[in-house]
Amino acid sequence: MSKSDFAADFELALRHHMDGRLADAETGYRAVLAAHPRHAPSLHHLGVLAHQAGANDAAATLIAQAIKISPDYAEALSNLGLVQMAQQRNAEASMSFRRAIALKPGYAEAHYNLGVALDAQGEFEQALTSYETALKLRPAYADAACNRALALHALERPAEAVVAYQKTLTVAPQLVRLHTYLGIALCETGAYAEAVAAFEHGIAAAPEDPATYFCLSEVHAARRDLAASTEALRAALLRMVDAGALSLPDIPPPKRNQAVAHFPEALRAALKCLDAAGIEVFLTAGTLLGAIRNGDFIGFDKDVDLGVSSRVPMADVAAALSTDPDFSGNWRPGGDGVLYCWIWRNRVAIDFFRFYEEGDQVWYGLYRNGHRVKWMHKPFALIDFDWLGMKTRIPEDSEFFLEEVYGPDWRVPDPDCGQWACPNIEGGFPPVCRNLAHADIFKALWKRQRSRAKHLCVQALELDPHDDFFAALLKAFDNAVVGSQQGGARSVPEVSIVERMARLSDAEGATPER
Repeated sequence: MSKSDFAADFELALRHHMDGRLADAETGYRAVLAAHPRHAPSLHHLGVLAHQAGANDAAATLIAQAIKISPDYAEALSNLGLVQMAQQRNAEASMSFRRAIALKPGYAEAHYNLGVALDAQGEFEQALTSYETALKLRPAYADAACNRALALHALERPAEAVVAYQKTLTVAPQLVRLHTYLGIALCETGAYAEAVAAFEHGIAAAPEDPATYFCLSEVHAARRDLAASTEALRAALLRMVDAGALSLPDIPPPKRNQAVAHFPEALRAALKCLDAAGIEVFLTAGTLLGAIRNGDFIGFDKDVDLGVSSRVPMADVAAALSTDPDFSGNWRPGGDGVLYCWIWRNRVAIDFFRFYEEGDQVWYGLYRNGHRVKWMHKPFALIDFDWLGMKTRIPEDSEFFLEEVYGPDWRVPDPDCGQWACPNIEGGFPPVCRNLAHADIFKALWKRQRSRAKHLCVQALELDPHDDFFAALLKAFDNAVVGSQQGGARSVPEVSIVERMARLSDAEGATPER
C-alpha cells in the first residue's frame, strides 16, 4: 500500500467513524495499521473506538502507542485524558490535557476537558478558569458555558451563577436541566418567586424528571406553602416510581458515621466550656438513647444532642463555647430560637435543644420553614450520670423519657426511624411532619436506599392508615420486582441537585434515627 493509498484508506475509515459506521471504521483503521503499524492517527482513532465501546484499558494502550510515535499529537493527548477520566484517573487526565494545551494553546476542547477533570477533583476555581479560557477561544461553546455556570454555583457564588445560567439558556435552550440549576441558585439568593418560575420551566421541558419536582417542593416549603410543597413531592415520587426506582437493587446507607469516633472528644470539650460558665445541659434524643441503651454513642448517629433550659440565654451558651476556638455556631446576637447548632473542629455537630415549660408539660422542637414541630414530655428532674469518663446529666427517669420519644420499642435499634414519626409529636402527624415524610421517602429513593424508603412509607401509613397516597406507594413497593431495572433510575448531572436543594429548607435540626 503506497503512502497515498493508505492516506485515502485512513480518510475513508475516518468518514465511516464520523458517520457512525463503527465496524467499517475499525476495519479501515486496522487495514492501514496492517501495512503501516506506526501510523499514529489510526492507532489514536482505533483507541477512540475502543473508548466508545467501553474498553477503556485497550483504548488507553492504543492512544498511548500513538503518542509514543507522535509525541506532539495534541488531539491524542486530549482523548487519552478522556479515557483516563473514564477510568477514574482524574489527576493523570489533567496532566494529559495540560500537555495537549502546551502543544496547542488554542485548543478549546482541551481547555474544556481540563475543566471537567479539575471539577471531578473538586478544584472548582481552576476548573472555572479552564471553562472561561475555552469560551474565549470559542464564544458559542455551550458545554463550556454550562459548566462555567455550574462551577460558579459550586464555588458558592449563586448570584453570578444565576446570570451565567440565564445567559447559557439564551444560547443553548436545549440544556433544559439548567432551568433546575437556575431555580436552585435563585433560591440561594432569596428570589423564591423567580425560582418557582424556573422550576416550572424545567418541568415543562422535562415533565418526567423527578428532581425538578423535588426542587419545586422545597421552594414551596421555603415560602411556607406546605400544601403546594407536598403536592410537588407526590409528583416527584410518582415519577420515581415511573422511572423504575422501586425495582432497583437496594444500596443500604452506611452502618456507621465515621464522625462518631470524634463525638466523645467533642462532647468533653463542650462540657468543659459550659461547666466553667455554670451552664447546665443534659443528654437528650439520640445521644441519651445511645448512652442508656448502648452505653455508647449510636454508630449511625449524625450529631451530639444536648438539652438546655429555655431560661438559659443562648447568648450565654455562645459566650461559653466561644472560649474554645474549636467551636463555631449558627447563633447570632439576638437569636432566641428553639434549636441551635455548634460545630466542633468542622467534624462534629452539637445540637442544643431548648426545653420550654408549658402548663403541665415541657417541650423542645424545631422549625421547618416557619412551621414548628414540638416533642412533648412530662416534666422531669435531672440526675448525674457518669458516662465515657465524663460527668453528665440526664432525665431522672430516662427510660420513660425515651419511651415518650421513640415508643415502647425504643430498645430495638431502628436506623430508619423518621424524625417525624415520634409518638410524642404535638398533633400526631401534623402537615409539617407529613411533608417531611414525603421528602424523606423521596431522598431515600434518590439515594437508592429502597429498604429505608419503604420502611419510612410504612411508618407514615401507621400514623395515618387512611392516607391513600402512602397506601398506593406501599402497594407499588410490594408489587415491584427488585432487580428488574438495571443501572440508575435517574441521570445525575454535575452538581447534586437533590442534596443541594435539600439543604436550603432542611429543618433546623432533628431527633436522630432510633
